[in-house]
Amino acid sequence: MENKELFEKLDEFGKKMVEFKDDILKKHEDLSKRVEEIEVKINRPQKAPMEEEKIEMKKAFLNFVRTGKLPEIKALVEDAGTAAVLVPEDYYSEIITSLPHRAIVRKLAKSIPVKGNKLNVRSLGDITMGWGKLETGTTVTESTPTVAKEALEVFDLNGLVKLGRDLLADTDIALERYILDSFSRKIAYYEDYAFILGDGSDKPTGVLNDSNITEVTSANAGNIDLDDIIDMYYALKEEYRSNAVWIMSSATEKTLRKIKTSDGEYLLQRDLASPTGRSILGRPIYNFDDMPAISGGNSPVLFGDFTNGFIILDKQNGMTVQRLEELYATNGQVGLLIVHRVGGGVIVPEAFAKLTVQS
Repeated sequence: MENKELFEKLDEFGKKMVEFKDDILKKHEDLSKRVEEIEVKINRPQKAPMEEEKIEMKKAFLNFVRTGKLPEIKALVEDAGTAAVLVPEDYYSEIITSLPHRAIVRKLAKSIPVKGNKLNVRSLGDITMGWGKLETGTTVTESTPTVAKEALEVFDLNGLVKLGRDLLADTDIALERYILDSFSRKIAYYEDYAFILGDGSDKPTGVLNDSNITEVTSANAGNIDLDDIIDMYYALKEEYRSNAVWIMSSATEKTLRKIKTSDGEYLLQRDLASPTGRSILGRPIYNFDDMPAISGGNSPVLFGDFTNGFIILDKQNGMTVQRLEELYATNGQVGLLIVHRVGGGVIVPEAFAKLTVQS
């Protein structure tokens, strides 16, 4: 009898141990799931507060473009009186970044952000080097490079785009892409025009109009030949010509490409290694069709090192948009007045040469 009771108690204890084991396994499983969920949350990419702020600023800007409602984010409103709104920094950067794909000078030259409206060119000092031990009295000879002008200025490039109200009512993505493409395409052209041909009046002084760069005069009146091009090439020091490019109109390049030897062979051939597929003396050719024609007194060809000899100034917070509601209302359109603040100019004149046709 005693053995029977003992066995019953042992059986009951065994059942409780099984139940306890099952309970422990279930709790362990639940705990493992909770730990896994926590790890997933921890490892999930989190948007930093700064990133969230940028997204909100872009949304606020696009909402302003679509509806005309001034953003509640005060950092975006440049002038509440004129309803001029700053293009958000990362959006502005995206526009500027896309410019080199469409432009010539931005593809080649350095650009720096500036807070003010001027930059003292003499502050951009070049490195002076020399051999010798300083402890034995060797001194580094200072150089004083010629500068094109004392200071470079930031100017306003104004643009106007008219958008239909139906486009403004479309999705943010469509509007965003349209703005990026429209702004960057036009800005690229007008920047190139100013940086190459600008007269300095309410715009930068272009390389071609900088009086300090080297000028080569054609050997013949009213025309140019490859001897003139060779003279231009060697007018630059090796350190500049090895990085220089040719800029001319399509018509001028066409004239040069038609020049033949006495055997009827074309002197210029395609150069597949060149970024543009065409080169002269191993240096790439870029076409800018607003360059002067081949005519007495004109300078139809430019050769220079933009990377080391030219600089672009991008004003920080340098683009604003103003919405013109009433002006084009009868056409079912809204005008966007864009102001792009930018400057630039030659900082090393000896890095450039232009060919002037003899009259």
